[in-house]
Amino acid sequence: MKHLCISCKNEITTGFHPFCDCGGMIDVKYPLEKVHLHDSPNPFIRFAELLPIESFHDRLPVARYTPLVVQKSLKSVDAHRIS
Repeated sequence: MKHLCISCKNEITTGFHPFCDCGGMIDVKYPLEKVHLHDSPNPFIRFAELLPIESFHDRLPVARYTPLVVQKSLKSVDAHRIS
């Protein structure tokens, strides 16, 4: 995985930096051909190899996917709960 500035193309080699010294945003380039998605109900574990961290053992929170709720009509939804 590489962290590259989208403006000046500078590669950031240490730590997490959302912005480059030039002010450009940092983008993460993944070697997708080498990524393995783990079979897990925890999205942090499933996509762990795509996270911009070197070692993720004992650092990933317990989480689960948000369930999908199909709503056929907004008429039955309480408008005060949406805000």
